[in-house]
Amino acid sequence: MVSNEVVKVLANLLHDESEYEDLRVAAAEGLGYGGFSGARDALLQVVQDSSEGLTIRAAAIRALGRTLHTAK
Repeated sequence: MVSNEVVKVLANLLHDESEYEDLRVAAAEGLGYGGFSGARDALLQVVQDSSEGLTIRAAAIRALGRTLHTAK
């Protein structure tokens, strides 16, 4: 479905370390606001990756919280 494609595109942006930090934060926010349960794995990977910067990890944590409130 379309939601799976959206999650895939946003997750790829989130994990792409060559992208601008602001774009990666926006991808995390999109995953959170979308509320798709499939987004949780992508967000959790970032949260658990200690090599990620604090800004990206914090955005992923906030987004994870949103997926719990807006689950689809």
